[in-house]
Amino acid sequence: MYFIEDDSNYNSIFKPTIRAGLDGGWVGATHGSSYFYFSVAPGEHHLCASWQPLDDSEKSRTKALAHFTAEAGHAYYFRVKNHWNEYGTVDINFEPIDSDEGQLLASTFSFSTFHPRK
Repeated sequence: MYFIEDDSNYNSIFKPTIRAGLDGGWVGATHGSSYFYFSVAPGEHHLCASWQPLDDSEKSRTKALAHFTAEAGHAYYFRVKNHWNEYGTVDINFEPIDSDEGQLLASTFSFSTFHPRK
């Protein structure tokens, strides 16, 4: 499972950190145009993407959900795109993408390394 953050059309100086969740637990994060990957067992899974809040007292207002059914031996690519408009509102779009596009983005963007917040 590849989780790709695509900020190529996000016209803001501030780039958010995007957290990724699988089946109710956090599995990683990206910042700017980057990606990471992780293994999933076959079966139905529920994904979450959200802006990481600035501190633990804040809840993320920007989030999106998706689900998919994994089959053994297959790769899955999901892209999150941040949207910002001139009025300061933000949103994210989170969707599965074609494997060719996913491989292209992964080869173009940097690999994300992350650690749990303390």
